[in-house]
Amino acid sequence: MDGLCKNCSANISGTYCQNCGEKVVAPEDFYISRYISSFVSGLTNVDTKFYRTLGAFVKRPGQLSRDYFAGLRKPYLSPIQTFLIVTVVFFVFAPDFDIFYIPAKWFFAGLTADSPYLANHLAMEKMTALDLSRAELALKYDVTVRNHSKAFLFLGIPFLALGSYLSRPKTVPQIGKHLIFATHNLSFFTLWFFILLFIAFKVPQDLTPDWFMRILSFGGCYVYFALANRRTWNDSWPRAWFAGFLQMSALFVFIYVYRSGISFATLQGL
Repeated sequence: MDGLCKNCSANISGTYCQNCGEKVVAPEDFYISRYISSFVSGLTNVDTKFYRTLGAFVKRPGQLSRDYFAGLRKPYLSPIQTFLIVTVVFFVFAPDFDIFYIPAKWFFAGLTADSPYLANHLAMEKMTALDLSRAELALKYDVTVRNHSKAFLFLGIPFLALGSYLSRPKTVPQIGKHLIFATHNLSFFTLWFFILLFIAFKVPQDLTPDWFMRILSFGGCYVYFALANRRTWNDSWPRAWFAGFLQMSALFVFIYVYRSGISFATLQGL
């Protein structure tokens, strides 16, 4: 089948364009059997990629990044797809989890009228401007900040990428590789916190004290980051642990800046 490609205008010889891969339209493409076949194939392909990605993601830290850098990308979801799916699951099923924002009860709702804190002054201004009580403003703030905290979580990727870059600026100078690696690691961080939160809701509270959950949360991420560094970059154990430490430090800075920034910006923007 010869002619010009409708997509890139290159000469076509055969069923597919040799330049861009676009398929030449044929009458059988619109048969109902072809539609059903494409529908089933699409679902199966997504399911296969999802389970293969999840298996590598959880069982083999760093494998997704390593395969991505090697050019083995088709079997898996892309790094951005992985991050978006994990983020959506986290915020849909754990909307009240406040690691990424400061709830009103701690941010300003409990402050007295003469408190010197900036959050209190902003709250007083908003109460006057919107003609709301402090309790009404707190409710409005909590609903809004939950949504805002979901929208900008991707800003953590550059922080983690910086921690990754600082651990190997000469051996891996390409920032793009560190961004990919950071995307996978931030995805795990979000998924790990979701899993622990789910367990905490199912187990009696006296079996999951706060100090234990904090150690398990951040300790688990640190171990994962170290393992991911070792597998992705072929690090020695000391180097992997050091790189994981730098990435965890960058993550702590991000969480602190993000929580405060998103909370103040939300209150200011009400």
